[in-house]
Amino acid sequence: MPTPAVARRKWRRAECVLRTRRADPRQAAGPSRRAQTCDGPGGRIGPSDSFGLERASLSIALNIAEGAGQRSRPNKSRFYGIARGSANECAAIIHLLRVRGLASEAACSRARELLVRIVQMLTQLQQRMAA
Repeated sequence: MPTPAVARRKWRRAECVLRTRRADPRQAAGPSRRAQTCDGPGGRIGPSDSFGLERASLSIALNIAEGAGQRSRPNKSRFYGIARGSANECAAIIHLLRVRGLASEAACSRARELLVRIVQMLTQLQQRMAA
C-alpha cells in the first residue's frame, strides 16, 4: 500500500496526463466526450466543469458493480460506502454548477432528488451488509 504522499503524487501525475490528453488538438478531431462542451443557462460548460461530474458518476456505478461481485459482506459494505461517497461528490458538483450559474435550478433540483434517493439506497445496502 503506497503512502499518502506517494498516492497524491501518482494522482497528480495522472491528472496532468489527462489534462494534456484533453488539450491535445490532434485528439479533439475524434469523438471524445471530454473534448465537447455544452451550453448552460449561464454560459458554456466545458471539459473542466463536467469531467469531475462524469468521473464521480461513473465511480458510483463501478463501485456498486464491484461491491455486488464481492463475496464477503465487509467487502460489499466497503464498496457500497465508496459509491455513497461518490454520490455525495456528485451532489456537491451539481451544487457548484448551480451556484456558478452553469446549470438551471430545475435541472439541479431534479439531479439532487435522484442523488438523495441513490444515497438512501446505498446507505441501506451498506447497513444490511454490516449487520
